[in-house]
Amino acid sequence: MEMNAKVCDFGLSKQITQVVATHVTTIVKGTAGYLDPEYYSTQQLTEKSDVYSFGVVLLELICGREPLSHSGTPDSFNLVLWAKPYLQAGAFEIVDESLTGTFEVESMRKAAFVAVKSVERDASQRPTIAEVLAELIGAYSIQLSYLASFEHGS
Repeated sequence: MEMNAKVCDFGLSKQITQVVATHVTTIVKGTAGYLDPEYYSTQQLTEKSDVYSFGVVLLELICGREPLSHSGTPDSFNLVLWAKPYLQAGAFEIVDESLTGTFEVESMRKAAFVAVKSVERDASQRPTIAEVLAELIGAYSIQLSYLASFEHGS
């Protein structure tokens, strides 16, 4: 399967003018697998909803899997539910095999940590997007040092 990244469907809310806003809808909108679990019960999107969706994208990048799958065992259908326990335990064997040997373990640990925190079921337990960015910059910095060590023959 070819996984070509496409960024889309993050704008779940639709601008509605007062003239057409004649009723309240209870239909859940958004892509299954990326949608904040709290949205199903509250029907409210927040900045933490975006953090959840971004966390799912991070898990996709780390694991090389789509958020929902109908293959494998039932406990692996949902990427978030499957990956969280592994990554929390530092079990990097679930990292996409095409990344093997290309990353520094501490860099991956930081990226996995922020991904796992971003997909917490309780939005109040998720980091802010600024905190996500700070952690990813730290992980990137470690990764750049790792790659530079190969260039300098270390």
